Amino acid sequence: AGLLLLHRDHDTAIRLLHPFTGDVADLPPLASLLPQMESESRDRSQRSKHSRLMKVCASVTVTSTGTITVMLALEILHRVAYATPGDQRWTLSAWTLKPFVKPVSFQGKLYALQLSSYDIHKVYIYQFNPPCQDNDKGLLHLPLPVKIAECPMDKFLYLLNFAECGSELLLVAYNGVSRSKLLVYRLADLVSGRIEPVTTIGDHALFLDERCLCVSLSNNKEGSKFLPSVLSNSIICMHSLQVDPSSLDIFRFEQYDLGTGTWAPASDGDIFHKPPPSPHTLIHHIFTCCNRRYW
Repeated sequence: AGLLLLHRDHDTAIRLLHPFTGDVADLPPLASLLPQMESESRDRSQRSKHSRLMKVCASVTVTSTGTITVMLALEILHRVAYATPGDQRWTLSAWTLKPFVKPVSFQGKLYALQLSSYDIHKVYIYQFNPPCQDNDKGLLHLPLPVKIAECPMDKFLYLLNFAECGSELLLVAYNGVSRSKLLVYRLADLVSGRIEPVTTIGDHALFLDERCLCVSLSNNKEGSKFLPSVLSNSIICMHSLQVDPSSLDIFRFEQYDLGTGTWAPASDGDIFHKPPPSPHTLIHHIFTCCNRRYW
């Protein structure tokens, strides 16, 4: 837990860092994927090809013998790549899964959603397992994605994101077109066919945007002495309001109380269109870690 995957812009070098011990593992440059993309991006500029590699989600596995394997979910390419330290290049999956959205790393595996066509009206959840050893050749082999759950699309038409909370992987979505409430589902429940939202996430608060951070608070409804303005059992996000179906959505930085089903402002100022007003609070710093727009 707590590993950082670092990317160096000028040469696309990739390094895995343990920030507390200082241990590092060097991986192949991300640009080693470009020759494998030639068939599907022949007419694109070099800069455009690089940009297709930038939106990634990474997972890390370590075997009992200490072998490190990193998987990258390349959302724009609809594929997965993997490498181990010492490899000369990343290996791109031969298969594609179009489209897969909201990839997330959880316990060494990747998970993602696939929206079916509107005539089927289903959302599929896929699990991407790490590469395994090919017994015949002794080489790593990337298994095909595994569909582990399917749900009615009306339950997840307005998705926010996956969220790791404690030992659980959660899925957060709006309740419907009105977007008046947030619903939280356990992945384990969806896999078993139980499509019922949970009513509490305990003394945790979720900061949700492109990514998710789960914060444990010391107290319950009184909040934390470190984050007195943040309630436990709540979700802090850009709340999307659709006042008029013919108009653009309105976004507000708000906090949703799962216990009461009510929204309240999460901070002063307009954090969506411009940086929050100074002095910045810790709640701003936590939330902006979830969104690349602020980096």
